[in-house]
Amino acid sequence: MKLLSLIIGMFIPFCIGAQLYGTITDNQGETLPFVSIYIKGSSQGTSSNINGEYKLNLSKGDHQIVFQYVGMETIIKDISISDADVILNLTLTPQAALLSEITIAANAEDPAYRVIRNAQKKRKYFQNLIKKFSCDVYIKGNQKMTKAPKKMMGVEIGDLEGALDSNRQGIVYLSESISKLYYKSPHKLKEVVYSSKVSGDDNGYSFNTAREMELSIYDNTMDFSRQLVSPIAENAMAYYKYKLEGTFYEDGRLINKIKLIRKRETDPSFYGTVYIVEDIWNVHSIKVGVTSRASQLYFIDSIEIDQVFVPIDKPDIWRIFSNNISFKLGAFGFEMNGNFSATYSNYDLISIINDDFFNKEVFVVEKDSNKKDSIYWAENRPTPLTVEEKVDYIKKDSIQKVRDNPAYKDSIDRENNIFKIVNALRGYRHNRSSKHTYWDIGSPLSHLGYNTVQGYNASVDLSWWKYFDKEHTNRIILNGNVGYGFSEKKIRANGSIIYRPNRLNQSYITFIGGQSIKQINKFAPIDELRNTLYGLFARKNFPKYYGYEFAKLGLGKEVVNGINIRVMTGYEKRNSLVNKSDISYYYKDTREFTINNPWGLVTDFLEIPSFNTHEVMSLELYADIRFGQEYIVYPDRKYSSGNEGPLLSFKYRFLSGINNDISLHALSATLSDEITAGAYGRSEYIIRGGTIMQKNDLQIMDYFHFSGNQFTISDPARYGSSFLMLPYYTHSTDGKFVEAHYQHFFDGYIMDKVPGINKLGFGLVAGAKFLSAQGHGSYYEAHIGIDKIGWHILRILRFDVVMASSEGKIDWGYRIGVKIGGGSF
Repeated sequence: MKLLSLIIGMFIPFCIGAQLYGTITDNQGETLPFVSIYIKGSSQGTSSNINGEYKLNLSKGDHQIVFQYVGMETIIKDISISDADVILNLTLTPQAALLSEITIAANAEDPAYRVIRNAQKKRKYFQNLIKKFSCDVYIKGNQKMTKAPKKMMGVEIGDLEGALDSNRQGIVYLSESISKLYYKSPHKLKEVVYSSKVSGDDNGYSFNTAREMELSIYDNTMDFSRQLVSPIAENAMAYYKYKLEGTFYEDGRLINKIKLIRKRETDPSFYGTVYIVEDIWNVHSIKVGVTSRASQLYFIDSIEIDQVFVPIDKPDIWRIFSNNISFKLGAFGFEMNGNFSATYSNYDLISIINDDFFNKEVFVVEKDSNKKDSIYWAENRPTPLTVEEKVDYIKKDSIQKVRDNPAYKDSIDRENNIFKIVNALRGYRHNRSSKHTYWDIGSPLSHLGYNTVQGYNASVDLSWWKYFDKEHTNRIILNGNVGYGFSEKKIRANGSIIYRPNRLNQSYITFIGGQSIKQINKFAPIDELRNTLYGLFARKNFPKYYGYEFAKLGLGKEVVNGINIRVMTGYEKRNSLVNKSDISYYYKDTREFTINNPWGLVTDFLEIPSFNTHEVMSLELYADIRFGQEYIVYPDRKYSSGNEGPLLSFKYRFLSGINNDISLHALSATLSDEITAGAYGRSEYIIRGGTIMQKNDLQIMDYFHFSGNQFTISDPARYGSSFLMLPYYTHSTDGKFVEAHYQHFFDGYIMDKVPGINKLGFGLVAGAKFLSAQGHGSYYEAHIGIDKIGWHILRILRFDVVMASSEGKIDWGYRIGVKIGGGSF
C-alpha cells in the first residue's frame, strides 16, 4: 500500500517520567466528565472520563497543566515530575462572568451582537488559517441501554449478546481507536487508524472516526439529518438572538460568554453557549445542543456538543483539543444514552504532506490495528476507563471466547434449530454457526397476493449461505423462489447462485435461471401489495405480465475506484399470458378488468403488436461511474464514504433471436445526484436518455418503458425517479427518449416559519418532471407536497398536489404517499 511509505510511526516518541492522575469534581461534589487537561503551550493532553477520572503521562521536569471545562473557571497548576506518580484531585467552580463594567440601556442592542459580528467577519479567516496539519486522535464511543423491553412484536429481545443485566440495562457498544488525522488546505482530509478495540469482538474494527465528528463552528452549517446553522454563520442572525452573559479573563485573554437564543424552536439551530476571545474573535469553546425537532431526528431526545479549542501557535492559531458528542434517544420501549469523545493531541503544522498522499482514500484502518493487547492500551489510551467499562471489556471478552467455541455454537444451534409451529407462518432458519453455514425458508405470508393472470398466488423464498472466512467477506449464496398461481394452475421456480470472493472490489460471479412472471414494464412500477388491494377492492389491474424462462451468467467488478462494470448474458424465452381470474369484492357490475395487453389501454394510438412465444440470446453491459468517489478502507472491505459527486450509468442491450428475426441494439444512460443547499434543504435529480440504434421484429417488453403511476395511494420512495400521474404505457417507445426528474426538500426552511404549522414538524417538497419520447408528444409534471406527516417518530405520510400536461391538455390530481418501515407502500 502506497500509504505505508508515506507514514512514519504513530506517535512522536518522548521520555515518560510518571503519571499525573486524579478525579475532577464541581463545587457540588459531582464528577465532571470530558474536562480538557493539557500542558500549557502545547496540544499534548487528555480528557477526563464520564466519572471525572483522568491520567496524563508527563516527562520528568516542571510543567504547567491546564484544566479547562466549558462554563467552569480554568485552573493552571504547576506540576513537578520525578520518578513517582502524582495524584491531583481538583474542584472546578462555575465561571464568574462579569457584567459590572458594561451598561446596557433599555432600548440598546445587547453587546453580544458586537462580538458575534466580529466573529462572523473572521469566520472565513479562521476557517482557512491553517494550511496543513497532522495530529493524533483518540476516540472512545460508549452507548448504554438504560431501558429495554423483554419482547418486541412478540419476539424475545434477549440480553443482546450478554450486554443487558437483570435490570435490562448495560453497555451495548464500547470501542476505542487511535488514529492520525491529516489535513491540507482547502478541503483535503485523511485519517489513518492504527489501533482499534471493540468490546466483545477481538477481531472487530471500531467505526470511530474523527472525520465524522468534524463538526466545525466555522462552517456555515453542520451536517445532521438536516443542515444546522452555525451560531457565527453568514446568515446566523436570521436564526439566533444573542445575549452577553458576562466576560472573564483566562491567561490574559478576555473571553465573552454568549448565550444562544433560538428565534424559533423549529429552526435548524442550536441552543447553548459559545465563548469567543475578544480582539482575536476566535472561538474559545462551545457547549451547545440540538433538539429532536430542530434536527428532525425524531427518535432522539437531544444531542449535545462540547468542544474546547486551545492555542497551538501564536498569536491566533487555535485548534480543537476535545470534542464530545452526547445523546439520548428512545423509541418502541428502548431508551439509550451515549457519547463519542475525541481528544486531539500532538499537532504538527510543519511536516510536509505531499499532494499525492491525499487521494480518494479518506479513511484507512491499518491491518492488525485490532490486535493490540491490553498492555498496549493501558499505556496508550489517554482517557482512563471507568469501572463499568473495565468490567464490560472483561465480561464481553469472556463471553466471546465461550461463544466462539465450536461446541458452544453447536449446542446453541441445536436449540434454535428446533422447528416450532409458529415457524410455519413466520419462516424457519437453520444455523450451522461453527461451519459458517446457514439456510432458511421465508414466511409464506410475505408473498401472498392477487393478480388477474394468476388469480390468488403465493410463493416462498429459499436461501443458503456459506461463508469461507470468519469476517464473512468470502461467501457463496444460493437463493430460490417457488410460487403457484391458483387460477393459472401453474408452478414457477427460479433461483440464483452468487459467489463473492471479497468485499474490497465488489467482484462477483452469478448464475440465474428458472421461470418467473414479470411485468412488461421492466421498472416493475407496481408492487404486489398495492396491486392486490386495488384488484380485490377497486377492480383495477394496472400491471401487465408475461412469462419468462431464462438461464444467464453474470460477472461484475469495480475495475478502478468509482467505476463498476457488470455483464449479463444468456438465454431468454418469453411467453404471452392472458387473464385467468375475474375476482373482486367490489365494483363487479360497474367496472371491468382490462386485458393483459398494455396496448389495449391505448385505443387507436398504436397498432397492437403481436406477441408470440419466442426465444432470444441476450447480452447486457453496464458501467457505473461515480465521479469523485471518496472511500473508506478496512483490511477486509471497502465502503463509499458518502461524499461523492454525480453517478453516471450506461447500459447497452443486445438481442439476437433463436429461430426468428428478432434483433436489437439499444443504449441508454442515466445521470443522478443529490445536492445539499445548507439551511435551504436539499435537491435530487435524475436525467435519463436512450436510443434503439438497430431493431427488427421488436417485442413489447423490449421497448423503452417509463416508471409511471396510476395509484392514488403511492410509493414516495419512487417519486425521485418516476412520474406521479403518467399512465404506465402511453409513452412507451421503440426510438429515442429523454426524461428528467427534479425535487427539492426544503427540510423545514419554509414550514418552520409558518406560525402554528411549524409545531407539526412537516416538511415542504416541490418538484418538476419532463418526458420526450419519439412518436409521442412531450409530457410535463409539476408537484408540491407536504412531507413527514405524522407524529413523533411515526411520520409515514406525504401528500402531493400534481399538475400534468400533455399535448396542451392539463390535468390535476393528488397522491397520498405511505412509507412503511425503511421502505414505502
